[in-house]
Parts: sequence; structure tokens; C-alpha cells
Amino acid sequence: MEIVLALGSALAYGVSDFTGGVLTKRAHVFTVILLSQLVSCAILILVLPFWDGSFSWRAVQWGVAGGVAGIAGAALLYRGPAIGRMSVIAPITAVLAAVIPLSFGLAMGSQGPPNQISQMVPRRPRDCGWAARA
Repeated sequence: MEIVLALGSALAYGVSDFTGGVLTKRAHVFTVILLSQLVSCAILILVLPFWDGSFSWRAVQWGVAGGVAGIAGAALLYRGPAIGRMSVIAPITAVLAAVIPLSFGLAMGSQGPPNQISQMVPRRPRDCGWAARA
């Protein structure tokens, strides 16, 4: 089930990033963000009845903080293609989307299995292929 959820999440992020970038060339970025958040809330309302967990106040606080950061990140991501080149914005966004939560998690004391930790070791730009030349 985890793999299905991960694939669905990756698909949703990809579709929303692409459509958000396209729509911001035609509409204001805040209109696009509002629309994307409304769609996300509708999906959440449809899925929530199938979830059997419970919420803690601390989890809600972290969720709100993550939501605010996500909205800010989406606004910056959607604004980027409207004013610049997506070929520059996409790799930077991908790296920051991985590095920021990873760094925060490690700073908060999270630990992963050794095989996952070893895959997080930063690479030299020379080893990054085309990204180093961009």
C-alpha cells in the first residue's frame, strides 16, 4: 500500500507542478495557489473517511506549519516559470525540496537505516552531470 500511495503522491506533485507553472503564465500566482489548495482540500475531504488514525495537537501544529511552508514553496515554484526558465528552476526546486526537510529532520533527531543515510551523502558538482554545466 505504501508504494501505491508514494506513486500517487509523486504523480499528484508532478501534475500540480506542471499545471501550476502553465497556469501562472495565464493567471496571477495567488489565484493558482488558491485553486490548488481548494483542490487539495477536496481530495483530503474525500480520503479522510478512510483514515482510521487519530490526531494529536502537536501533529496538527506541525501540519499547519508544513502547510504554510508548502503554500509559500508552491507560490515561489509557480511564479518561477512565469518569470524565468523552467530548466533552471526545476533542478533547484528538486534539490531544495529534498534537502530542506532532510536537514530539518536530522536536526530534530530523526535517524534512518544506514543504507538510507549513505545515500544522502552530498556529491561533488563534477559528479552531477549536466546539472553542473547549467
